[in-house]
Amino acid sequence: MGAGLPVIHTLRDLRETGDEITRIEGIFSGTLAYLFNVFDGSETFSSIVRAAKAKGYNRTGSPRRPLSGMDVARKLIILGREMGLTLEMADVQVEGLVPKDLEKCQRG
Repeated sequence: MGAGLPVIHTLRDLRETGDEITRIEGIFSGTLAYLFNVFDGSETFSSIVRAAKAKGYNRTGSPRRPLSGMDVARKLIILGREMGLTLEMADVQVEGLVPKDLEKCQRG
């Protein structure tokens, strides 16, 4: 997960040479990047999620993981720690894309 973030080496180099990192911006999920770029209301969200999985953007197996926001939260903690911050999961506010009443649904 975090080891696959190509920016980690750059962050370490910057900090080791005395630079202060004040902000990192981006979309930290291939699945979410695909969804945000493709969804325009012309097809159902669920069909786009299935297409993302079929195209290999969701390597976790279940689209529930990237849609929950937890993978991005974990990556943000890793990046924050590389910036020199002391972070834990409780420090990150997560709002997933799966409605609360559907979080525990199982595919039938």
